[in-house]
Amino acid sequence: MMTRIGVFWKRWGAVALLILGAGTAPARAQLDLEDLENLPPSPEAIRAQKQRMTVMTGLTALDGDPYWRVDLRPEFTFGRLGLGLKAVLLIGQPSQEGEGGGTKLLTENGEEWDNPSAFLRSIRYVQWAQPRSPFYVRYGELFNVRIGHGLVMEGYSNYDRRGVRLNINRPGWGFETLVNNVQRPELFGGRVYVRPLRLAGSDLPLISKVTLGGLYLIDTNPLPDRTPNGEEGILDEDPLTAAAGDISLPLYESERALLEVYDELAVLSATRFLGGKETRRHYRGNAIGIGLEISNFRAKLEYRTLERGFIPTLFNYNYEFRARTPEGGGITYFDESGGPTAGVVGRASWNLMEQVFFDGLYEDYNGEGEAGKPSLGLRMVETTLLEPIDVQAYYLKRNIGAEEDFWKDLFRIKGENAFFLVRLIYRVTGPVVVIASREFRFKEAFDEEGNSLGYHTISKTTVQLGADFYF
Repeated sequence: MMTRIGVFWKRWGAVALLILGAGTAPARAQLDLEDLENLPPSPEAIRAQKQRMTVMTGLTALDGDPYWRVDLRPEFTFGRLGLGLKAVLLIGQPSQEGEGGGTKLLTENGEEWDNPSAFLRSIRYVQWAQPRSPFYVRYGELFNVRIGHGLVMEGYSNYDRRGVRLNINRPGWGFETLVNNVQRPELFGGRVYVRPLRLAGSDLPLISKVTLGGLYLIDTNPLPDRTPNGEEGILDEDPLTAAAGDISLPLYESERALLEVYDELAVLSATRFLGGKETRRHYRGNAIGIGLEISNFRAKLEYRTLERGFIPTLFNYNYEFRARTPEGGGITYFDESGGPTAGVVGRASWNLMEQVFFDGLYEDYNGEGEAGKPSLGLRMVETTLLEPIDVQAYYLKRNIGAEEDFWKDLFRIKGENAFFLVRLIYRVTGPVVVIASREFRFKEAFDEEGNSLGYHTISKTTVQLGADFYF
């Protein structure tokens, strides 16, 4: 382990400049394109959460009747108060009304706008202040939520349910809480923290900010990934729980900025069906890191030690889809086939005016051969600046330093271990989209004497027609 830590500090400069952050991928050494596409928030979540007035329109059918559909998503800010609405209007003539019924304006479910519940369902969220403000509360859609330092929950979304977050931040203590669905709570819990020296009246510079925290989250109804028929699986009659303890030292702290060092230890617990019988299993993971947040920029660099089966950042953007829908396949299974692992994980994210999102992910876990070589991924997603065109760009580099010096290979764009993809999504009308992608790979060329002629580019173009739904 000391050798790995030494390598970590040796590479600190380049890694810190490129990417600092907590990754959300399972413990392995090599990234792939799917890891970059699934970074929280996903391109779909970004489009769904656009921070401005959004209008989508198209044709739809309800009970066999055609309607013109208009989807309005305005957002308003009044000082510390934020309000987001989602009003779906159906314009058409219901067949049961007859020819003399005339054109009507209906809700998404075909109801008339004549009762308070129709308007309440149009509230996407109501929010007061920011998560690190002295008092913060949000009702409605929850997006890109992190509790603690991200080893258990980061990038979480409740998928259009009406949930609640409530945070209190005092000089000597505080807490952050979450309920995923007010009408039917399934995932809930939070984190409590104290600053003992502050509570004791100490005002020593820096050291009085030492923070001790405890986290507990419970999912009372996780969907099993397999039914108990003799195969391995998670049982949904027992809850899935996560507990964590942490110690941190904020080096700088305000409502919109944070620089801290921390150590977080987490335990995931689930009742599994193994070998024909039920058993309660516990999986442990630890992360030591440094984190930075400035407005829309978030970055972390961690050294993780994970026991066999532990899933870092289990509660991420895709969790609700996996846990609540059969299409999601159930909770990601706890893979106990491999052994414990350790290594460096980094991530940085920044959004420009809530319109262009940049992300980077770096992994360098233990392993032999290619499995022990670092990998780097970069992502850019644009969904609102060039309407009606979305732009996505991905850069992936694996096995860094396998054939040459780490530093030289890290900053070289081309190489047989590099991959670049640009994807353009043109939204024609309604859900109809045209997707054009261009993929670049690089291969080194040699002359007859074996001397390198440099890298030439191999490109591939793909055009597809499809449908994309955000309703």
